Amino acid sequence: MKKKKLTLAFATLACLGLLAACGGSKDSGSDDKGSDKADGVTLWTPFTMPSQTVSSWRESPFHKGLAEASGIDVEWEFPSEGTDSVQAFNLMMSEKTLPDIICYGVRNDAQSYIDDDVIYDLTDMLKEKAPNYWKFLQENPDFDKAMKTDKGRYYGFGFFRDPRQPATFIGPMIRKDWLDDNNLPVPTNIAQWETTFKTFKEKYGANMAWVYDKMDPGFAGAFGAYGTAIPTFYLDDNKKVQYAQAQPEWKDYMAWMHKMYEKGYIDPDIVTLDDEGLKTKVANDKVGVSNSYASQVTVFNDNAKASNSDAEWVPTIYPDQANGKPSAAIFDDGSVQFPTYVITKSCKGKDLDEAFKWLDFAFTEEGSNYWNFGKEGDTWEMVDGVPKFTDKVFDNELGIFEAKTLYTGNRGTGLGLQKVEATAVNKTDDPLTSSVSVTWYNKNDEAREHRLNVPLTFTSEEGKQVATIKDTLDSYVKENTYDFITGDRSLDTFDDFVSEMNDLGLKDLQKINQDAYDRYVNR
Repeated sequence: MKKKKLTLAFATLACLGLLAACGGSKDSGSDDKGSDKADGVTLWTPFTMPSQTVSSWRESPFHKGLAEASGIDVEWEFPSEGTDSVQAFNLMMSEKTLPDIICYGVRNDAQSYIDDDVIYDLTDMLKEKAPNYWKFLQENPDFDKAMKTDKGRYYGFGFFRDPRQPATFIGPMIRKDWLDDNNLPVPTNIAQWETTFKTFKEKYGANMAWVYDKMDPGFAGAFGAYGTAIPTFYLDDNKKVQYAQAQPEWKDYMAWMHKMYEKGYIDPDIVTLDDEGLKTKVANDKVGVSNSYASQVTVFNDNAKASNSDAEWVPTIYPDQANGKPSAAIFDDGSVQFPTYVITKSCKGKDLDEAFKWLDFAFTEEGSNYWNFGKEGDTWEMVDGVPKFTDKVFDNELGIFEAKTLYTGNRGTGLGLQKVEATAVNKTDDPLTSSVSVTWYNKNDEAREHRLNVPLTFTSEEGKQVATIKDTLDSYVKENTYDFITGDRSLDTFDDFVSEMNDLGLKDLQKINQDAYDRYVNR
């Protein structure tokens, strides 16, 4: 039952693309996977992995320092290098004893896990065993609501963002040096983008390229649509759940994308392009526009400097709509991250107390600073009352993002509250005014509010339906999206496409999300 229940949660998590950055670990951290649980607190997760520059988490400055700072030794267990995260999770769940703590996408079926004795109901224990977390939740009603099931039961320890701006960490980026060379403005609408595409193609033989799970929502918002190839539920103006790929606005977006593809403005390899392939094309000046993580702007620029290239990449706003209004859709990962730390029923006695203490530490001032910045006086220091990374991070020979992986825990995922200062990417960066995320966020609250990224939970029956429908539907949407872009399928068949999605269970899936959203509103 444990394996079945938690696998349902992963089906939802995987479709959101959150595991794209998980990778693999050189050391699972478990010495005897088939035996009873080892002494001490054990934790399994595909997140918060150590830097690939160290041999294992035991050599990771962040993981070692966390044990010292918290006073609790934790045995970290990660999926082995090269192992599919789904398979690794299922293998872990097949063992007779679970780790004490699991950090995973358990939110949708949290109440079922509680009912089936897979994880603890924390409701009657938090105030005593995790007083800092309890205080944090009471002071933040929206976060408190997010960490409860529809029955009002607390189920785990979360990762939160306030302000929400760092949640917008995916968006469009462009070669500014090429814009300057051709006296072009940074494009803000589709007409300017088409001029830019044409110039980049004619002058440099370069086009636009992206990796599938980074094109969300892409340029869709310029057409009043809400997603590209990643299947997307969103909230309309009446707070009703809708499916982006079934709307006429999405059809218009696909028509434009096909036109750009036919003109050669979109890379012909987009169907199969991966991160390394994109980096190679960028390094060879074959790409002038992309859509990706904020970190890629720095990576592209650092790589250019290393090769003595004059390339300069900058973020650009999501394209405005034809009526001059801001984009209808921007990427926003929400103020509450999907992976959650839960305590399993395998954790008992002293280990249970230590598990609570370790998790609660992230909500103390000391623990929050450690998860966000690492060790004080080493990787960060207080400057004018504001925490700031030292040169050990900013000027690290491995690059700032690898340095953050070495020394900090709160990045794309984490534990506790992500501090906006931890998102700085250079010495002079004021995250509230000048970071990459600010350009994409652009104070576009209306677009952000249309994203359905509130913490929903499903009933057991709903979870079974989601697991049955979603993977098949997602694969179908991805395949047909690229077929529409490349012209392998005509948009004249769009109505058939919508009908086929309904045959695969779209209407049922839409109702499940609507019901879950209504329950969330009424918690």
